Amino acid sequence: MRVLYWTELFHPDTGIGGVEVASLPVLHGLIQRGIECMVITSRSASAPQDESEYEGIPVYRFPFHAALLSQDPLKILALVRRVAELKAKLQPDMIHLNTNQGSLFFHQRTFSADCPTLHAIREPLQSEDPNSMIGRALRQATWLITPSQAMRAEILRSFPDAEPRLTCIPHGLPTPALKPTPLPFNPPRVLCIGRLVKEKGFDLAISAFASVLQRFPDARLTIAGTGSAESELIAQAAALGIQHAVNFIGFVQPVSVPRLMNEATMVVVPSRWFEVFGVVAVEAGQMARPVIAARTGGLPEIVIDGETGLLFERENSPALAEAMLTLLSQPETAIHMGEAGYRHVTTAFSLQRYLDD
Repeated sequence: MRVLYWTELFHPDTGIGGVEVASLPVLHGLIQRGIECMVITSRSASAPQDESEYEGIPVYRFPFHAALLSQDPLKILALVRRVAELKAKLQPDMIHLNTNQGSLFFHQRTFSADCPTLHAIREPLQSEDPNSMIGRALRQATWLITPSQAMRAEILRSFPDAEPRLTCIPHGLPTPALKPTPLPFNPPRVLCIGRLVKEKGFDLAISAFASVLQRFPDARLTIAGTGSAESELIAQAAALGIQHAVNFIGFVQPVSVPRLMNEATMVVVPSRWFEVFGVVAVEAGQMARPVIAARTGGLPEIVIDGETGLLFERENSPALAEAMLTLLSQPETAIHMGEAGYRHVTTAFSLQRYLDD
């Protein structure tokens, strides 16, 4: 069986997020089960090659975003033809979509009902209009999957006709080879990791951390990632006078994330948008780190409030600060939550369980 795996970004692009982090082990798992996989994705400055391999997986990159931004009908039409030619050349038995974003346009313009489509909805819906791009994509798909019950409910609220073809299959991640280490409290270390964009809410974490420093002046906040909000976040830390305690370390390759998690006392996921799943929360649990997360989207399905971490109402920076202070002032509670998180995610979000489902 040949699967064409379509994703907005792919490794080693430095703009990747949780969707792409979760995709790579799934692809390797499918290959181990005898399924031939190929990737089609967007080309970018950090991943400029049109055709290459990544960890043995053929990857085809197209300038989808540049073509759409140009609004040049000839460029767009030429790219549509190139995608159609690639599909004809590869002759996949199934197309596995993993995006709701711009590149989806090029799939729709080359869509064939003869090739089954599995569409994984891993991002918030951009429209509730049945005639929108995502509305058409949902109708065209042979089957739909989504990683959280929260997102399943959101899809059915807007597109109830999708119910017979929609299944919830939570993401599964491979178990890191690195073992969890004891939580550090001297000094305490708080970690945020992800794309530095407004939706991820890292500004809320910086504001909350300023309050934490008043009681724990030796605490340190590490922010890992890159994105359009980076300069604003750096300026915010400086304006609050806490730049000495906030460390921006840039993009971290997925293979290095377990080591980074092991250096943290807790992991904060302060998303202000509808977080469809929350790969970072699972990665934290794998390293027995307690998680403080916004009560949004699928995060409460990963972070069990009061057991594996703490939830706070999104956009509520004072509540986030209070949660941080709770774990820092109660080390035993933080340790027990991290251990409970480890047990939870290694069972509920294992790669083997995902592939079997």
